[in-house]
Amino acid sequence: MTPCQPVIKLVRLHPRAAAISKAVVRSCLAGAVACAAVAEQLPTEVFFVREGLHTAVVDRIVTDSKGFVWMPHAEGIDRFDGNGFRTFKRADGRPSGAVLDIFERADGSYWVAVQDQLCLMDPRPGRRRFQCESPNLGAIKRVLEDQHGLWCGTQTGLWRRPPNNQRWEAVGAAGSAPNRSRAVHRLLRDSRGDIWATIDSDLYRFRRNGHMDRRTAVDGIAADPGTALAETRGAIWAGSQEQLLRLAVDQETGNSRIVERFGVSRGLPSGYVAEVRFWNGEVWACTFRGLARLLPSGRWQAVELHPSLDGLPLQGLAVDSLDHLWVGTDGGGAARILASGFTGFSERDAWESVKYGRSSKIRTAS
Repeated sequence: MTPCQPVIKLVRLHPRAAAISKAVVRSCLAGAVACAAVAEQLPTEVFFVREGLHTAVVDRIVTDSKGFVWMPHAEGIDRFDGNGFRTFKRADGRPSGAVLDIFERADGSYWVAVQDQLCLMDPRPGRRRFQCESPNLGAIKRVLEDQHGLWCGTQTGLWRRPPNNQRWEAVGAAGSAPNRSRAVHRLLRDSRGDIWATIDSDLYRFRRNGHMDRRTAVDGIAADPGTALAETRGAIWAGSQEQLLRLAVDQETGNSRIVERFGVSRGLPSGYVAEVRFWNGEVWACTFRGLARLLPSGRWQAVELHPSLDGLPLQGLAVDSLDHLWVGTDGGGAARILASGFTGFSERDAWESVKYGRSSKIRTAS
């Protein structure tokens, strides 16, 4: 019998199970330091068909100021309210077609992209639920709104409709290089008010002063529909097909530069990164081969989820109003990682620590 056998596997751990968690920790510490695990298993809840989610493929998760979690998908759009899911269907006035994106407006209504249609969804009582238009811009993959107007990233390029104006204008790459794809994959408004977009395989930045920056394969950019574009504190993250890039923006000049490149050699489970978020005091990334967090050392550490999600590519990542982390998967629905509770360790991980002489500290998730 190995000294680590008393360690039990903790999955779907909830704060109410704190007493059991403490017993496990005491058991491990009493056995040997080698009981500390290499890979952590976070307290995870998995949502699939039996929980009311109407899709197995979740590649987009959007949270709003009301505490709702939205998951657009090929069959419609699901909304999680903390107790369960509601699916908005054609009976609610939603047009047919895949829902590609949703954006919360300042007045509490939403822009919803349904294939090539743009819909204003108003959930308030007495209001018409869906009011839709066809701007003839192609499939609308991303939508956002700011003081400069309404932005749509489509398969034909990036378009903007200024406030109090019904005329759409092409922005940047739209309308240029007719022999090359102009499809917009991701759209981001950063904390400075600049708009970032992955268009075809390149990364564009449209500054407030009217200037445009472009990064291409020469810079290591190789974007596609699944690669990340995100902002965390002090950083812009751009995913490529083989590495994750971290860009920094100079606060005085506004110029950006690539400051770090991450791949499997830096601990990422895969160089193909689909999304990045700041959660629980750390930067997290979901990749084609799993979830990871960035350590203070500059390396990434792989983190295990529920066993039902093993081997599935991860796609969406979001933090809700209760500070839970949501992860979308390709084939396994969605997972919610609780903001508090003990991190779990498997017996397999403990045995690997003994076998290979590895150790790490047991910690609580705060």
